[in-house]
Amino acid sequence: MVKNLLFLLILLIICITNNYYENYYTFFRPYYNQSVQKQIKLYNYKNHNYTFSTYYEISDLMNNLLTLIIKNTNILNIRKKIIININENLKLLNDNNINFSIIPLPLIQDYYKYSNLRYLLNINKSTIYFLYNKYFYKNINNINDFPKNMEICIYLSKKHDYSITNQIINLLFKNFNFKYKIIDNIHKFLKNKNNAIIFISSNPSNLLQYILNRDIKNKINILDLNLNDLNIFNFQITYIDEYIKFKKISFQYSNFKYKTISFLNSMITNKYISEKIIYELVNYIYKNINNNNLEMEKFTPIDISYKKLIPFNVNLIHKGAMKFYEENNI
Repeated sequence: MVKNLLFLLILLIICITNNYYENYYTFFRPYYNQSVQKQIKLYNYKNHNYTFSTYYEISDLMNNLLTLIIKNTNILNIRKKIIININENLKLLNDNNINFSIIPLPLIQDYYKYSNLRYLLNINKSTIYFLYNKYFYKNINNINDFPKNMEICIYLSKKHDYSITNQIINLLFKNFNFKYKIIDNIHKFLKNKNNAIIFISSNPSNLLQYILNRDIKNKINILDLNLNDLNIFNFQITYIDEYIKFKKISFQYSNFKYKTISFLNSMITNKYISEKIIYELVNYIYKNINNNNLEMEKFTPIDISYKKLIPFNVNLIHKGAMKFYEENNI
């Protein structure tokens, strides 16, 4: 017994004198480079949880964006929330139960009810397409020439892709008595001679090109869309009039020929988030978002001029974002 105790005592003394410690390695981006480790101020990495919300249609984009944010900023603890009801989301954001949200600007209609909302920047844009059978619907110059109560297909690539598409279309075409039918198979539109179809995609669009490539009988026409025909006054910089671009340019389908409408997808927050966090977040997204392959079929990268195109339907720009814009003369 005495020998065992003596052995343990000697072993303890050896361990203490040799100062043995466990080696710990982490492959998280800020720490895997030794030179970077020396520059990091650990107090920046407080144990804050930040909740980002968005619609299901934008969730893939947000997943990719959040991965980049975690790797490249001091925002580490992130949660994601999928929303359905825009007003519920804005209330949670206003009360700081949600910290950030990526939302299509047209859906922020009741902004005046939420005094704590703050604007950060625009992430990208999405484009609306309206196609119809030109042999069935003749002499169509603009959307006002279509018959009332006509049925229009809304194409959704996934069953969950409904919230944004449905709300945007009902807002845009609220002055028309159209009836809508949801389809999830584009061939249903191609086979039905009297269909018109609306869908949301990028510009240029793979989906649009796919439809045109299969229009062997040349029966499909692209409707020119503009805000004046829809009786929408764009005081709030919510929508953008632009020309459709094509993946495959031809005599019939050339750029700067067909007009359509796009809308901005923006990140907003509230006044409770620190200026330091907001500055770092806006700095990274503004400078890097178009360089990280974040743009998918539904979204189009935006020019620099649109990234800080402040809409009037968000109360104020966050002080941290404003600091970044002022320091960079934006």
